[in-house]
Amino acid sequence: MLGTTHPKVQQRIAERHVAVHLVDETGIRRGLRCLFTTHGLAVEPSSAITIPVVKEQLGKLEAPICAILTGENIAREDFFRLVQEE
Repeated sequence: MLGTTHPKVQQRIAERHVAVHLVDETGIRRGLRCLFTTHGLAVEPSSAITIPVVKEQLGKLEAPICAILTGENIAREDFFRLVQEE
């Protein structure tokens, strides 16, 4: 779980008006499952965060939408456990 970010990071985010979206564990699992069942992609959980955020913000985002997905930085057994859990 993320604690409080460093004050300089918070300052930069505020200065640049960067939107920060939080995703809970259920959202991460759903993102993993969606990417795997729909596209056959096994990504690390931090990449799966993009899926619920994009789905939630879809009507507000300008096309084209690009989500950066990074490799399999997760053990296979952990990945499949997370994909199967609700």
